[in-house]
Amino acid sequence: HTVSVPPPPPEPLPAELEIVDAGVTARVEAEPQDILPLGHEDGRTVDHLSRAMVLREQGDFDGALAEARRALFDAPDDVDALQQIDRCARLAGEHTLRVAALERLAELSPDDATPMVRLARTLVALNRFDEAIAAGKRAAQRDVFNPEVYQVLGRAHLGQGDLSQAIIEFEQVLAIDPAHGYALNNLGF
Repeated sequence: HTVSVPPPPPEPLPAELEIVDAGVTARVEAEPQDILPLGHEDGRTVDHLSRAMVLREQGDFDGALAEARRALFDAPDDVDALQQIDRCARLAGEHTLRVAALERLAELSPDDATPMVRLARTLVALNRFDEAIAAGKRAAQRDVFNPEVYQVLGRAHLGQGDLSQAIIEFEQVLAIDPAHGYALNNLGF
């Protein structure tokens, strides 16, 4: 049984590249590099997504993450591959990949607040409260009646120490769902 460990994410390209051609120097914007897909050249048709699920069930989270990233390499807009990357990255502690996967899922589903709420929750867990608030606000633009939007906004404001705004957000949760236990608990806190 061989375990494959994904290579570290590549270094990001500089914002500008300097190109010299025939003695003339030009500055051009570099295209941002996508850290999610993991290239491979095995030449065979492989169901990397199925491999990822099996490896995840077996507890090989790093191997599962590598396979999910290979599946994304084969199909760059595959929602199932992105969801698998999200799950495996969470289990493997790969926060950068998880955030990138959730951002891509949110881009691919512009009317669905759920991926944006998951992104905001992840950012709260990473103590990246400003980014979580921005993601929560984008989620609210997608679905103003989703109580989880205001719950995550409340948690982000609570994490920042902005208690008055946190209370407003938790009260908004209860206006939508009066029996929301987490919002009641947070207001009690």
